[in-house]
Amino acid sequence: MYLFFDESGDFTLPQGIRKVSLIASLICPDSHLCALEDYFKFILKDVPFPEEEIKGDNLPYSIRLRLCHFIGQSNHYKITVIFVDSSITSKRQLDSFRIESARLADHHKSKYLAKGSPDPNVIREFDKVIKQHLLPTRFSDSEYLQWLLSYNNFRDTLQHSIAFYLDYSLAEDFNEYHFIYDKKGPKLTMLEKWIKHNLSSIIDRSSKLNLIDPLLVPTTWRNNHPFVQKYGTTNGIDLTRLFKNTVVFDESSFHIGLQLIHIISNTIYRHLTDLNEDNLRCFRLIRNSLCAKGGNDFNGFLIDNCKPGDVFASLNPNYEEGTSNT
Repeated sequence: MYLFFDESGDFTLPQGIRKVSLIASLICPDSHLCALEDYFKFILKDVPFPEEEIKGDNLPYSIRLRLCHFIGQSNHYKITVIFVDSSITSKRQLDSFRIESARLADHHKSKYLAKGSPDPNVIREFDKVIKQHLLPTRFSDSEYLQWLLSYNNFRDTLQHSIAFYLDYSLAEDFNEYHFIYDKKGPKLTMLEKWIKHNLSSIIDRSSKLNLIDPLLVPTTWRNNHPFVQKYGTTNGIDLTRLFKNTVVFDESSFHIGLQLIHIISNTIYRHLTDLNEDNLRCFRLIRNSLCAKGGNDFNGFLIDNCKPGDVFASLNPNYEEGTSNT
């Protein structure tokens, strides 16, 4: 199962100006990846400069329309989107959230020290986390906000990759998972490092500590489904095994799926920020492929719905269940 991720917008929260930023993901079963890539290559012949990597912001409208139609008319590809709107979520709220997160990290550090015989490595990890929450010089506001959206989008996309592909004809598509993000430069940024090295482990630990809803798997799959055979345990799903070596940052030129989710992300961004007839038409074509909670098109991010402790505290092996809001 392939999951491709990309973002649109700069994730800033200016006062008095409406700005939208979003993260979008494309779910593509292994058995339908070739059809997606073949169609993408087929329409490249109509692009003026086919040797260049195709991006959403430089894509001719006619090609965008055809791609959206291809995605929308198929039942094989699903899209998840989470967005943040500066008219709803403010920088003041983000600042308060960061301060509270740092306070909670310091609280857990104090509890750990009170037990005696502290491990210096654990103390260094606490100090690093506290600084990353508290200091924009370590983790800029835009990176921090994008991290919060990535955390939520990753969880939702993983669940949707199961919920919308229940049919046994797709069972073999679950033999391997691939979470592929667009690499922005030769070296990973602070945000990319956090996603690559921490995101899956945080979700894994948070699930075990009941801080987030567990991954739901249909009972009809039983023990003869590849997903259950590979990742199932007596207590549910072994997310550590599922996430092992599966989160990758790569150049989008190597993955048509990344190029396509960039186009989709840009299409939805245009729909949310510049509602003209062309953008609306493209959005309507992919609307049936969108999946979100409550039957909505998108998931809107509200920082007031986040618990500061849940997003980071499970990184620490001494984190105690039920103390995230202490």
